[in-house]
Amino acid sequence: MSDKPDGLFPQVPLLKASGSNWTNGAWRGVAGPKGMPKDVVDKLAAAVKDIYDSKAYKDFLASRGFGATWGNPAEFAAFMARDDQAKGEVMKAVGLAK
Repeated sequence: MSDKPDGLFPQVPLLKASGSNWTNGAWRGVAGPKGMPKDVVDKLAAAVKDIYDSKAYKDFLASRGFGATWGNPAEFAAFMARDDQAKGEVMKAVGLAK
């Protein structure tokens, strides 16, 4: 369901090859309770960014064929809102939700 061929399985056809213009994938993120103090959010975001930028994490992802995109706390929140809306629309379209 990716928009580009998989690094580990490049011969597996993309979903769009069957006429479906829809993409989806796994995401990894870190979240905390609503109302966390900004200084705590900033410290946690900086620590997670250090991990994201590390060679060990990049090697881990690459060895499993995973891609990566960084988003700061506001960008991740916006991504989650868009993803929730998109998945809700799909669930309604296939009759899993009203």
